[in-house]
Amino acid sequence: MNQKWLLYILVICSSVLLGSCRQSKYVGDGYYLLDENEIFYADVDKDSNQVWLGDHDLIDEGSITELVRPEKNSFFKLFVYNRIDTTRYKKQVAKKTEKTRKKNEKRQKKEDRINKKRIKKAREKGKDEYKKKTIEPKSARLGWRNWLINHWGERPVLLDTIKVSKSEAQIKIYLSQRGFKNAEITDTIVFNEKKQKATVQYYVNAKEPLIINSIKFDNQPRNSNLSKQYDRMVRKEWTDIGKGQLLDEAKLDDEREHFTTYLKDHAFFGFTKNYISFVVDSTIGNNKADIVIYIHEKMKSDSTGVLPHMAYTVNRVIFKLSTTDSLSFKDFERYKARCKAYGIEDYYSKKDGYALLDTVQVIDTLIRKRYITFNPDVRKDKGVKLFEKWIDTLTYNKGTYIYNEVPFVRPSLLDKQNFLEPGEYAKDYYIERSFRSMLRLDVFERITPTMEVTPTAPNGTTVDVTYELKQAKKQEFIIEPRATNTQSILGVSGEISYANKNLAKNANQLRVSISGGFQSQPLVAGDDSQTDNNLGFRGLNTFEWGPEITYKMPRFYPLTKKQQQEVSKRSFPSTTIGALYNHQKRSEFDRHIGEGSYKWKLSSPNFTQIFTIIPLRFDYVFINKDSAFNANLIKTNDPFLINSYSNFLSFGVLGFGHHYNNLKKKKAERTTPHTFDNDFRFTGSGLVVNSIHALTHDSLTYLEAFTRDAKELFAVKYSQFVKLENTFTFNQFISKKHRMAYRFLAGVGYAYGNAISLPYTQSFVAGGSNDIRAFDARTMAPGSTQTYANANSTTTQIGDMKLEMNVEWRFKMVGILNGALFVDAGNIWKVQGDPATDKGVFGFGTFYKQIAIGTGFGLRADLDFLIVRLDFAWKIHNPYLPEGNRWWLASDHTEYNTYFKVDSDGNKVDYINPHGWRLNFGIGYPF
Repeated sequence: MNQKWLLYILVICSSVLLGSCRQSKYVGDGYYLLDENEIFYADVDKDSNQVWLGDHDLIDEGSITELVRPEKNSFFKLFVYNRIDTTRYKKQVAKKTEKTRKKNEKRQKKEDRINKKRIKKAREKGKDEYKKKTIEPKSARLGWRNWLINHWGERPVLLDTIKVSKSEAQIKIYLSQRGFKNAEITDTIVFNEKKQKATVQYYVNAKEPLIINSIKFDNQPRNSNLSKQYDRMVRKEWTDIGKGQLLDEAKLDDEREHFTTYLKDHAFFGFTKNYISFVVDSTIGNNKADIVIYIHEKMKSDSTGVLPHMAYTVNRVIFKLSTTDSLSFKDFERYKARCKAYGIEDYYSKKDGYALLDTVQVIDTLIRKRYITFNPDVRKDKGVKLFEKWIDTLTYNKGTYIYNEVPFVRPSLLDKQNFLEPGEYAKDYYIERSFRSMLRLDVFERITPTMEVTPTAPNGTTVDVTYELKQAKKQEFIIEPRATNTQSILGVSGEISYANKNLAKNANQLRVSISGGFQSQPLVAGDDSQTDNNLGFRGLNTFEWGPEITYKMPRFYPLTKKQQQEVSKRSFPSTTIGALYNHQKRSEFDRHIGEGSYKWKLSSPNFTQIFTIIPLRFDYVFINKDSAFNANLIKTNDPFLINSYSNFLSFGVLGFGHHYNNLKKKKAERTTPHTFDNDFRFTGSGLVVNSIHALTHDSLTYLEAFTRDAKELFAVKYSQFVKLENTFTFNQFISKKHRMAYRFLAGVGYAYGNAISLPYTQSFVAGGSNDIRAFDARTMAPGSTQTYANANSTTTQIGDMKLEMNVEWRFKMVGILNGALFVDAGNIWKVQGDPATDKGVFGFGTFYKQIAIGTGFGLRADLDFLIVRLDFAWKIHNPYLPEGNRWWLASDHTEYNTYFKVDSDGNKVDYINPHGWRLNFGIGYPF
């Protein structure tokens, strides 16, 4: 029986099974299963007749639906519940409950018996107290039926007329708050006596709503500044209460929140939404209302009068650098002696930290020290009284740093993370921005920013900003076992690493690690017979190991300190220098990889954009091929593949990346609740090395070498290519339980000079659990290459170009289990060659016929910290078959047994299932 008829039988059997389930199986006599809640909205047609529709232009149907209680059963949960024999279930629960009760009764008697003996012994010894024995009662294990009902099933939801009435009342309240003050709600219950079901129909006659006629600010002169701020907010940002809109109470409250946030972000410190109220006049007629925005007065700190709402500025900034333990001090005994001399010797024993005794000021980026003297006459007073004398009090102060002995981070570094500078406006969002900037340094265990009105001027318009910074552990050793799933390649590995997170007190991070492990990679060529199962699993056939070193600095290196001042702190600059070596041993080859990179990174203030610049990078690959594998490559007579598995050197690789997403945008800047992410990358190699080669070779020899053989550097052929990649991901939120996810991927590379294809490490691959899931990882061949017809074809396929599109519907199922339906489409191609003679070369007239399409169903277990994923996928369109046989269930697709590889002796080997199914295992969402 072929696969087509097997699938037909499965579909028919499933339909019969599901259809045979009587949903009201366990509904008692006189009761009805709630089948559906239907909502209809009144409308008036062109002939002035009232009609009932399934939606309303001005009402959010989803919000109305959420108010209706109870909700009908989940089909799946009710199906599971109905599979349980309730008679046996009740007997099983009663039996196990009684069994547990008897056990607990015995345990209680044992506890009483022991305690009686202990009481007797205590009294014999003349004691009034004894050690009470407590035996905890056991909880009842009610059996598998109880577990299944409570975790996967759901009892039948019955019609409840009391809840119907409550739902009507809730809908009426909701509509009134949304501006429909005169709405009328009625209901009708439709009974299906045969199936013992009931459908509740709600009829909503919303009538004419109240519409906003005008919005004005109160005419109080003291609020003229706020009136201007409101007009500016409306022009620059959003507002939901404009003229002609519904008089929606929820939107009025949102406007209070919005205006409050706007004012606080524009330095109106301490302003709350309680200062704002709306006066609504709905008596003007024609279902219209006028709104006046009223701002309440602000009282002085001593309640003796009122203050105008004004913007605040920063008076001073204080950084308190707390150490974590006594080991953080260079000379802890000296610190204790100082505390004792000041009469505060008990401070260093407190858990919260240590008394901070030393202070510096940063003045126009220069550090000024403060002398601290102690007055013996006040030593007996409680607390610490220090008399301070500044070296220079006339210069502009940028921050005060309080610490012990020596600050564990440089004050100049903290100054670059602080956005609330003295003399500048105290904007509320600058606190969050400073917090994020300090957090990224990864040198603090705790960051506590506070902003308060300057204590010496409680009725003034200045604030003091304080950052309490607790030092984190500077060094760490990590031993980390791993289970990996990279580009659908499963593996087990481990890593040992050392990290120092605060070198030179500049938050410079050094990380040294060595890792190794085994992976289950598809063979590049040869017999991959271990994968002759539908699950697509193979043995751990690849061993690799190697060290890696990374050095990261939170600034642009090698810019000088003066040049650093010219770089905006809003860009959060960083420099990363890294190098690694990797040795990979497989049955086909030994490969040695060396990489080194110098990378700059900067981002936008809200982190929606991240720019990556790689001014320098080198890659070195030396591959020692097995003789059989090398012979197999030569037999392919494919220069594209032969070049991809050759030694090469990439030096002077230039790279640029731009990553953008709208996840962290403010509501004022977002035009949609949906999220999207775009990642663009450019890589180029060979320009610098080629220029060096041209300068160091005679022009004639250079031209001859160019036509005769590849150019080399250090006796190794170097690569020359440019490569562009872009990935766009879009998440469309339909409801709390449903969303659509889309991904569009395009990439192309062009090799020139030394080669006709990209190096292996830069090439594109397709297939696997995070790609086109109906095809095995890395097995998708360029274009419509028929690998099954070529005995010398390699198992791992690569290309210079890739196009892909994925669409996935994600939905909640039950508990931690979620589901997905998906469609994947795409392929890889070669760029250079003739598409008329080489089926793997991209051609504008043929590429759309070479798109591979797969579809399927997925299950996701959301464990909060981890998402485990299983995807069942099968091939709908297979471009590697002859035309006419590519579509699943194609009319002339009859002979499945013709798809074999043929070896050099003409024997059929490795049956190719053209439209088989595949199970993918993955961690996290595929995109």
